[in-house]
Amino acid sequence: MAAHRDPHGRLARVLLAMRPAELVESVERPWASATFSGARHRYVLLLDSNEDDSCYSRLDEQEFDLPGHIVADIALTSHHHDNSGCRLVIEALTVVDA
Repeated sequence: MAAHRDPHGRLARVLLAMRPAELVESVERPWASATFSGARHRYVLLLDSNEDDSCYSRLDEQEFDLPGHIVADIALTSHHHDNSGCRLVIEALTVVDA
């Protein structure tokens, strides 16, 4: 599938490139309003307990290159540290850039 037709996969690759992490869950749901269409995305990442996760707390300040789509909203919605590492939940909304 072409990159511009897979914003979910492309956004996952961008998130994984920010820090060494394992993608343990990835969900995409179609979304639409009266004027826009796109998708809601949810990613669960597992980082080594020694990795700094601060870059994920400022996701709303970053630019994302998703040809044909715009990241309308993105946020770190949950993070939990334990013996296995740091589990992050990131949620995003992308819209088709017409």
